[in-house]
Amino acid sequence: MAFKVKQVVFYIGLFCFIAGCATTAIKESHYREDSFVLMDSIRNSDGKTLFPVEFNDLEYTINRGEHFYNLQMINEADRYYLLAIGKAKLLREHVTLELQHRADLSIAAEEEKRKAAELADEEARKVMEARKINEEKIRLEELRRAEEARAKKALEARKRAERARAEIEKPKLTRYTVKGGESLPQIASRPEVYGDAALWPLLYKANRDQIRDPAVLWPGQVLRIPRNVEKSDLQEARQYSITRPIR
Repeated sequence: MAFKVKQVVFYIGLFCFIAGCATTAIKESHYREDSFVLMDSIRNSDGKTLFPVEFNDLEYTINRGEHFYNLQMINEADRYYLLAIGKAKLLREHVTLELQHRADLSIAAEEEKRKAAELADEEARKVMEARKINEEKIRLEELRRAEEARAKKALEARKRAERARAEIEKPKLTRYTVKGGESLPQIASRPEVYGDAALWPLLYKANRDQIRDPAVLWPGQVLRIPRNVEKSDLQEARQYSITRPIR
């Protein structure tokens, strides 16, 4: 009977020991899950890339907590988990600020790019306008020069016409007083005489009474100028001037 009592006591003690161990095994950390959630959120927000040294330190702290957690030293593990949570919150703030800063820089860069594009467009527009203005000036200058050239030609043509009309309308002389140094061809070439030096034989023939040598004239001589001569007389005079030129 005493032996059986001892067996019952032994098994009861064994059961209590096993139950106590089980109770210890299922004891959980208060901060373990939160520390892992924060670390994962930082990793997913590129915190590991942005702050590799700080992230590695956070990861090391959690790993230390895991070390003590696996040894069921929960209080010691929670100290590391709680420390990791503080580091994670601080690192998350840095990540948030850094991401915001980079977003601001990106927005600023886009704004600068937009302004640069607008400035380039404005400069291109100004260049095009200046080119158009310059081309218009060149076109107007060419038109002005062309108009001046036409006006000049028209003026010259008008002057020539006026001179021709004046020559036509100019009264023809019937007598001419010789000036010093003049010759019969020179006198015949004058517009008011014949306007043709080759017709000098007409003057010579009409003034044979006072001209012995057609190459010699005296200042003050008054020469008769034949008018209404026949066409044959003109041809004969030109032929004579060719065969017997005055030298």
